[in-house]
Amino acid sequence: MDFSFRGDYRDDVHASTAAGAAINFTFRGTAVDWVTALAQDQGEADVYLDGKVVTRVNLHSDVRVTTRQVFSKTGLTDAQHTLRIVKISGDQLRNDMIRYTLAK
Repeated sequence: MDFSFRGDYRDDVHASTAAGAAINFTFRGTAVDWVTALAQDQGEADVYLDGKVVTRVNLHSDVRVTTRQVFSKTGLTDAQHTLRIVKISGDQLRNDMIRYTLAK
């Protein structure tokens, strides 16, 4: 069976079904975005920045939607930061792309 993730960044996506699954990403920059797919089997995820909860995002959609920016934070100090995304509910937590902006 041939299966692909057309529409996702580079036509791939990473996922976990484990309860409490987390994505950790350390970067140096002044802004960060989380881009991922939305789908029926996804629920909510908490987004942490530098150890503090920033928001909870709903990743559920009745139809699959690709390359959706679900979180963005600008105005960060030019320093090392850690983005952490934690699965709260749903069957899957997916990650397509995390992008960040370097200081000018």
